[in-house]
Amino acid sequence: MAVGRARVVAAALAAVAMAAGLVTAAQAPAAAVPVNPVLIHDTRQDPAMPTVAAPYRLVNVAAGAVVSVTVVGAQESGVVEIYDCANPGALPPMLVSYAVGVDASNLVRLSGPTEGGKDFCFAPTGPAHLLLHLWTLPGVSFSGLGPTSVFDGTVTVGTDRTAIAVPGLAGDATGASLLLTLPDGGAVTAYGCGTPVPGVRSLVGGVGAQSAALVELTGARTLCLRAEGTAGAAVKVKASLTGQFTPTGTGAEAFPYVVFKGDGPLAAPGLEAVTPSRLFDTRTSGTGARRGAGTVYELDLSAQAPAGTTAVVMNVTATDATADGFVTVYPCDVARPLASNLNYTKGQTVPNQVQVALSASRKLCFYTHTPVHLLSDLGGWFLLDGGNGYRPLTPKRLFDTRTAGKPVAAGTSYTYDLSADVDADTEAVTMNVTVTDPAAAGYLTVYPCDAPQPLASNLNFTKGQTVPNLVTVKVSASRTVCFFAQQQLHLLADLAGSFEPLLDTGFYGVEPQRLVDTRNDADGALPAGETLALTVPLPLLDGAVFNVTVTGPAGSGFVTVYPCDVARPVVSNLNYVAGQTVPNLVAVQLSAKGEVCFFTQTRTHLVVDLAGVYSPDPFVDAVPAITVETVAQGADPLA
Repeated sequence: MAVGRARVVAAALAAVAMAAGLVTAAQAPAAAVPVNPVLIHDTRQDPAMPTVAAPYRLVNVAAGAVVSVTVVGAQESGVVEIYDCANPGALPPMLVSYAVGVDASNLVRLSGPTEGGKDFCFAPTGPAHLLLHLWTLPGVSFSGLGPTSVFDGTVTVGTDRTAIAVPGLAGDATGASLLLTLPDGGAVTAYGCGTPVPGVRSLVGGVGAQSAALVELTGARTLCLRAEGTAGAAVKVKASLTGQFTPTGTGAEAFPYVVFKGDGPLAAPGLEAVTPSRLFDTRTSGTGARRGAGTVYELDLSAQAPAGTTAVVMNVTATDATADGFVTVYPCDVARPLASNLNYTKGQTVPNQVQVALSASRKLCFYTHTPVHLLSDLGGWFLLDGGNGYRPLTPKRLFDTRTAGKPVAAGTSYTYDLSADVDADTEAVTMNVTVTDPAAAGYLTVYPCDAPQPLASNLNFTKGQTVPNLVTVKVSASRTVCFFAQQQLHLLADLAGSFEPLLDTGFYGVEPQRLVDTRNDADGALPAGETLALTVPLPLLDGAVFNVTVTGPAGSGFVTVYPCDVARPVVSNLNYVAGQTVPNLVAVQLSAKGEVCFFTQTRTHLVVDLAGVYSPDPFVDAVPAITVETVAQGADPLA
């Protein structure tokens, strides 16, 4: 790949804030014989706790290490993320989720039977006390079994459950692994009858709590269960056998752990798409005055977006500005970032989709650079452990009414059937929609065809203007989407991705951050036909969302954004004319190496701001260096 220039930009892609610093402790020495777990960390002994000031580091973890993690006294909901300190993204995510007023626990296998010597970090995302108990495995060899149900009933607090036979174990089994579930929540300890009761609860949590558990066994190989709570209360418990430990063998298998579950598995934030609805319009609200220059408008979404919302999808429109300027949308609990969502000129109407993280109190801030009217329409929200997962797709042209030579008539809706383009269970899609050659000034509204046409707009345009905008929209039950055109116009749509209930990939809005601005580059604007390649070196990323702005183009043209490991598709993300400033949100699939390519048809300046990432990781925590480089004019990124 011929490189014209390169730069490195630090980008904090942290969906969950993690403060710097570590509390370090040596791992307790392994015992020569099986013992109950040993308490190695308890923040309740520290009067300065709870806090999230410093992750706890367990150093030089031995091969086969297992830790019971318990969270108590949480002051706000969050998770404990557990990872290899030296390489946070190298392992699948291990998490213990917790909520205010509900203790939580999980048994976590830190290393395989032949691995050892790594340091592991335990990082709570919200103030809570953290207890860690180190297990010595009850045997040198593990073999998976089942899972086979061994108990499904109630245990009365204050009395041990009668010994439960555990079938299918070897005659020399010294321990077993279990999968425990609390259908109604509570706390339970599992142990081998005749062995000391462990000093830590095997599972504690809310409705549906689930975790792996270890038990040591005596010769009788029977299981006892002890419930905790109010004396006499009945706690529902389900226990399944998942494996056994024996005193001899190769030890090639490592017993499985189960991530803590509350009301279902903890998952990355999924989309709940809704029929678009108008949130506000400064032309008709209050005094009808424009938002002032250099002012911040605060929008409280707590009445619209449910608890657990991490980010929202909105269409924001700037109109009737008194001077050139920009709008920045950001969560109100962070400082205003150096980034923009809309760029406009005097008197211009500019729409753009915004996908943005919410503050903890579900508030968004809108900064207006110059006096301007603002409109905002809500399209949906992203819920942690809920909603529909995302499937990023290589951009694909769905339709172009110019090819049929027949524009969409004024005051009519163009219906497009997505049945051949997306799966049967698709709930919503993300498309890049472009209006071109409109007969008069007006707007376009995109909505599911089985819902009434809403009072909202996705694109606003003037006569003869070409306007693109990213649209995330709920589809009808028959997978159709309607496009209402107020004026006669031609219409193009390119599919970028779909949202489906069984997908794991979710969206993480980040504090907006500028990655590229060629206006500040010594090499100047990108030449015609040049491709800029941007690399996001994070594991477990499926896609990214950028706000892309073209400014000062030398002539009419377009920008195409696509994964660098495929041929450039016949689609466009931004369309512009000479001298125009055009912003657009772009959702794009990443290449296998995390690369995204930006192709410019004509010489132009390009500004790229990161808005978020799509990942199946329930929490993305990393501070990578994002590499930005341009490919020589006319070069093929695949060469």
